[in-house]
Amino acid sequence: MKHGIRLVTFLLLASAAGGMVPACDGSTTACAVHGDPRTFDNSDVYRTAVGCTMSLSVVFQGVNGTAPPVTMCQRQSSGACVPKPGVMLTAFQRRCCEVPFQERPAECSAAPDRGVPMDVYQCMELRQDHDPTGRTNTTLRFLAPFQSDLQNDGQVEVCLVASQGHATQSHPFCIVFQVERCSACLQAGEGLAVLARKYGTHWTQLYTSNPEIEGNPDKVVEGQLVRLGMVYRVKELDTLMSIALKFGVSINQIFFWNKHLVPMPETSDSLDPTGLSRDLPPGLELCVLPKTCLTSFGDNQPVNFLEESSPKGEGGWWSDAPMISVDEFEV
Repeated sequence: MKHGIRLVTFLLLASAAGGMVPACDGSTTACAVHGDPRTFDNSDVYRTAVGCTMSLSVVFQGVNGTAPPVTMCQRQSSGACVPKPGVMLTAFQRRCCEVPFQERPAECSAAPDRGVPMDVYQCMELRQDHDPTGRTNTTLRFLAPFQSDLQNDGQVEVCLVASQGHATQSHPFCIVFQVERCSACLQAGEGLAVLARKYGTHWTQLYTSNPEIEGNPDKVVEGQLVRLGMVYRVKELDTLMSIALKFGVSINQIFFWNKHLVPMPETSDSLDPTGLSRDLPPGLELCVLPKTCLTSFGDNQPVNFLEESSPKGEGGWWSDAPMISVDEFEV
């Protein structure tokens, strides 16, 4: 899916009395516009991944030809919608949202040393343009922050309301983002091979993990959501070593794919991850990219080894166990 803006329009559903609310005409209150063929169906979720930026648009009609101001809000269990300001997604703010908390600059709104996730509204930007026809064209950009896939099962809801006067507001137009675990979005100029290199795997493994990608694996579009591997739920007596051996990977790779593991309560305030191999809580979910291609290619099998070179920050050569040799396996 491209990062291109989707125009979202709104249809009010049945009222409390059971009747259908009239289509938006702006005669009595501000409302989101209904009937545009580019409508985003907000009865479904919008799927994304950590670090991906998605854009949506909603068009609101004001009363008496006056374009209404639009704000974000967070819906409460009581039904109230609490206003949220949002931010400008500058390069600095993007970094606050994207990086693990250990690397987060101290100037970010969430403390970097406590493992506190960024507030999702600190990773949302709302822009609006008012036109002479009395419509407000809003664009919502959301950068799924680090750990947003671990909070609330990865679901993030944001609502938009248009105001007309001091007391009158439109019905909230709410959108649910589903931040997928163990997934990534293709950036500009990337194909499966580049993405695989980032995560220390091979493009054939990504290709087989995403059967919806058909034809040439390099003909994937910018922004496309790609499944990296599987989500493994930790069982009783599991350790990082036993999980690594089970899937043919290294402990370093598990940490690379699961940056939220450091630190955890078992390690107190220390960043030393060794305690995690002794005590993994059952039920903990880990992203794992199994080495399914270890012997598939004979001497040309696609496991990255220590003699290879990879740019700093990529999950390649440094994260593979050097003791593994294809000569030890029957092909």
